[in-house]
Amino acid sequence: GLSTGGASNVVTVWAVDAATNESEKVARVVRVDQSTPVVTVLLPEDGRPLQNGPTSVRVTVSSNSPVALVRVTAPESTILAPEVDGFFHGQITVPPVAEGLPVVIEAVNAAGTIGSVQTSISTDDDFPGFSNTEVVDGSLTDGVWWVNTTAAVISTGVIDYGPDHPFDNDGVVDITGPALVTGAQTSFGPPATVTVPVQLALAANLAGEVTLTATDLAGNSQTKVLNVGYDPDKPALAISSPVADQDVGSTTVVVEGTIYETGSGIAYVRVLAGGQLFIANVDAAAATWSAVAQLPGDGDHTIVVEAADNTGQLASTVSVLVTVDTAKPTITVYSPLPGVPHQRAEVFFELEVGSASPITNVHGFLRTSCKPGPDLTFNDQTDRWTGKCVPVAPPVAFEAGEF
Repeated sequence: GLSTGGASNVVTVWAVDAATNESEKVARVVRVDQSTPVVTVLLPEDGRPLQNGPTSVRVTVSSNSPVALVRVTAPESTILAPEVDGFFHGQITVPPVAEGLPVVIEAVNAAGTIGSVQTSISTDDDFPGFSNTEVVDGSLTDGVWWVNTTAAVISTGVIDYGPDHPFDNDGVVDITGPALVTGAQTSFGPPATVTVPVQLALAANLAGEVTLTATDLAGNSQTKVLNVGYDPDKPALAISSPVADQDVGSTTVVVEGTIYETGSGIAYVRVLAGGQLFIANVDAAAATWSAVAQLPGDGDHTIVVEAADNTGQLASTVSVLVTVDTAKPTITVYSPLPGVPHQRAEVFFELEVGSASPITNVHGFLRTSCKPGPDLTFNDQTDRWTGKCVPVAPPVAFEAGEF
């Protein structure tokens, strides 16, 4: 006839013998607790993968009467969890390979009533791995990802599974490093490819490190370091040979110049001439380049040179005009005349020269008996070249063709 629901009941006990003598009465307060303790599991989270070995158990118990004990039963261990600061704590051992193993937590109150809850655990010892990690729109040169803007984007694949656990686990990727204005974080899971925008804190034409750390739900983590460079400057390009308006005597022309690039490096230097494209050889250390261009024939030709760095920035285009002249000059001799005896101590020359390109010099001498004299000079009035040579022997006659 005791009251239930946690109400207090006073129970008095005494003894009476046959002579009706009564003992001292003893009173006790009794509460009836028919409720079941309620167990709430904080750790481990239900279904969350764990690393094998010791793992923490943390629960709370709600009960109308004091909790006598909390017992945790796992596949490889059974423990009693003491109360500390309102929580019941303990450690169980997780087997190396487990998936969905049951863990039972029981709470017994002072009335002897048992409340229990079951959760499950899985192990994951597979470390996340990175694949196809890159800086989007960047160029990888000598181990550095170069970009021409401080607003970069990093993309990477995250693989987190192994032969014992053919599934991907969710997790996070933290991106940090001295090359960044601030760090970033993103989650990963199937499909495990993440793309994260970052802001670079790099001076022009310098590189720095960015560290990617992938951590799965079990706490396994892996890192990868990227070297990222900032190159905002386009290459400086120039032609040193041939010079502007130069006359050349061959359709094969060697084109040379300089190129200065202090950041990502030179992607290419190419020469466009006569409707054809010629790739130049680049000596980055000497900041020079050269190419052999084949022009289609005589006449005027414009040679255009283009260049780009490894971030795709184009140099200012440069060009030069050349004239190809492969025809030999023509000579018309007015003096001396072939076959005419010449008795003077000096031989005088007068002639006309025809050429598509300017004449640099004209030289005349007698093949057998006249030492070479100075180059002939051009007469603007007659459009002829004149000069003389002094014989080395007594005056002799010369034949046609000796000039």
